[in-house]
Amino acid sequence: MSDDDDFMQDSGDEEYDFEYEDADDDESGDVGIENKYYNAKQMKIDNPEEAIDEFLGVPDLEQDKGDW
Repeated sequence: MSDDDDFMQDSGDEEYDFEYEDADDDESGDVGIENKYYNAKQMKIDNPEEAIDEFLGVPDLEQDKGDW
């Protein structure tokens, strides 16, 4: 009997309960803000005018306004 057969045999009757926490939902907005910031940062060399518009859009994405 191989290790894989032994592993599969042992897990037949077991049930696992696992619930994901919703903590990631709170941070999903932060990812959008970070993406917009870094996109604007990359644009500033090739397209400075578009980069400014992109940077100015970052504060609009913040739900809770922080101290800058």
